[in-house]
Amino acid sequence: PSEGFPFLSKEEKEIGIGINSSFGGEKRGVIFVLLPIEEAKKLLGFVFDREIKELGEMEESALLEIANILSGAIIGSIANFA
Repeated sequence: PSEGFPFLSKEEKEIGIGINSSFGGEKRGVIFVLLPIEEAKKLLGFVFDREIKELGEMEESALLEIANILSGAIIGSIANFA
């Protein structure tokens, strides 16, 4: 988890999750997925069908997989425009 997204939040400091995915090939870049911690817990609650109180290894792995899915969809959409 990363701390402090003042540029994304009305609050001065907010605990959040930051996940980056690099991609390469003909075009290269990085996609960042940023979520406030409470929103990440809600998302994981839907995935695991239970309340998430802490982020353990399984929850972190699920967030990485969600970020990979989002990144793949974004890259695929961009590739369709090229």
